[in-house]
Amino acid sequence: MMRRIGIMAVLSVSAASIASFSAPNSAYADAEALYRTGPMPNYWEHAGIRKAGSGVYEIKGYGYTVDLNSFTDFVGSETYLGPFTNPTMTATDKKNVLSTVAAMAADPDINYVGVNMIDWDANSGESIAPSEIDDIRCDGVVEYAYEWNNHWVWGRTTDGTKNGTPTNFDVSNIKYAKEHQNLGGDQPWFETSPLVQRGGAGTAWTKLRKTTTN
Repeated sequence: MMRRIGIMAVLSVSAASIASFSAPNSAYADAEALYRTGPMPNYWEHAGIRKAGSGVYEIKGYGYTVDLNSFTDFVGSETYLGPFTNPTMTATDKKNVLSTVAAMAADPDINYVGVNMIDWDANSGESIAPSEIDDIRCDGVVEYAYEWNNHWVWGRTTDGTKNGTPTNFDVSNIKYAKEHQNLGGDQPWFETSPLVQRGGAGTAWTKLRKTTTN
């Protein structure tokens, strides 16, 4: 009898583990940046922002706007690479990030751009407000939502070489946004992409770190 109870307990734990892994969007931390592989020739992956219990904010590609999709739809047939965040963020900070990305999702005039991280209105001042975004890349959704709220992700090095110090993080600042426009992953001190954002080209170039959630 004791042996049967033990087997049943193991099966229950295993089933719970499988369930939690298959639906990581329902019980984990808000505002984490999620990453998956990209279909070839996209070597630089794909990014979105988790809204716990609801899905993932993302912009899929040309013809799309920022949308809230299911985790399953976000991953598709690709490989899930996990959640990442700036570890300095508090619960209030995460709410602010979600508020920003929700504002982006509510704006039908924000379209996808494949090379530049972000394009903005010509009449923008020194900073780019959410309503002034014209086009954005998938990693731009993460970068902007975090950095508009003063939580840094990626910044070009001081001299644009690997010997420099990452700085000028704020992509919502027009001066620094211009330094975020180089797509790539071979020179992560000068180029950025979802791969670079999550530390796939080295953690020296990003403030994001992998979290303990799924």
